[in-house]
Amino acid sequence: MSHLHNGEHFTYHTIFCDMVNKATPSALRIEALFAVFLTVYAKLNEALNKIMKSEQSAMVARVNETSDLTPLVLRTVRGEIDKAYRDIVRRINALPEISDTDEDAPRVTFITDLNVLIDRTNNLLAVREGIANAVEQERGSDGTRQNGRHR
Repeated sequence: MSHLHNGEHFTYHTIFCDMVNKATPSALRIEALFAVFLTVYAKLNEALNKIMKSEQSAMVARVNETSDLTPLVLRTVRGEIDKAYRDIVRRINALPEISDTDEDAPRVTFITDLNVLIDRTNNLLAVREGIANAVEQERGSDGTRQNGRHR
C-alpha cells in the first residue's frame, strides 16, 4: 500500500471499512481488531484533513512549524492503519482453518469483495507504473524527449 497516494490510501481504507461494516465485524469475528482499525482510521482522517487545510491556506505543499509536522504524522499513521488492516485480513484468512459452518457466508462474500478491491488497486498501480515507464522511455538522458521537445 505504500505506493498509493495519500488520497488513494484513505479511499482504499474507507472502502474496506464500509465492506467490514456491511458484513459486520461480529460475522467476520474481528470486533476487537476492527475497533483498533477504526481508532487509527480516525487519526488518518484527521491527519489528511490537517494537510488539506494547510495546503489550502498556504497554497503550497510546504509544512511549517505550526502544522504539527502533519506529513510525518501521516506517514506514521499510514503505517499504523496498514498494520491494523493486515491484522484483520490475517484473522479473516485464518477463519477457514478454525471454522467451517454455514455462518461463514458473510466472510466468503467479504473475501470475494476484498479480492476485487485488491485487484482494482493493483491495476491502478500497474497502470500508473506503466505510464511512468513510458514517459521515462520517451525522455532522453538530458531531460528532453526523444523527438527534441522539452517536457
